[in-house]
Amino acid sequence: MKDTDRESIYSYIFSVCEILKKEGTSFLEVLDYPEDVEEISRRVSALEEEADSVFHDIVILYQNGNLARDPEAQTLLEVAKAVEDCTDAIQQLAMDFYRYNITEIRDEIYTLLISISKASNKLSDLIVSLRKMDNLNPPIKYIVELDSFKVDFLKIYDENIRRLFTSEENPIEIIRWKSIYESFKTTFQAFENVADTSAKVIFFKNS
Repeated sequence: MKDTDRESIYSYIFSVCEILKKEGTSFLEVLDYPEDVEEISRRVSALEEEADSVFHDIVILYQNGNLARDPEAQTLLEVAKAVEDCTDAIQQLAMDFYRYNITEIRDEIYTLLISISKASNKLSDLIVSLRKMDNLNPPIKYIVELDSFKVDFLKIYDENIRRLFTSEENPIEIIRWKSIYESFKTTFQAFENVADTSAKVIFFKNS
């Protein structure tokens, strides 16, 4: 793959990363203004549409640049799609907050939303590291750190799902909160997928 093509692809991925970070920051506002969840979810959705548009531009680049048969280019496309999937997951989570009228910010919700914002920033650091691929800030370090968000989430998930089904008696509340926890799970799985896909880029650098 030509260096110019590689730079173009990374430039698009960086753009999606910036949108992702904005999503994470915007969604954090629900912690202070839970009554504004509808407006906040709309702003997050608008950002997700921006990310979709950028990914569409990446696909056009591949079509026009004959990159479809290049293995490294295909791997970078997988990374780009994985990052864009994170924007989708956060958008769906924000919409679930609106759909299920989540205005109660429980302790674990506060923790998880903060974690999503941190994971968004860590993902951006990972992409920068992949592009530079230097020994001072090796990508594997950021891959491990990004993976850790999913591990930490699962502890919170298991504890709260169990509490939900052992303590909550209102079936409506069980449905609401189970759906929210599942949306969080999808979001952290999306971050994990970026970490896993990014490991393939290291393979091409070392091969």
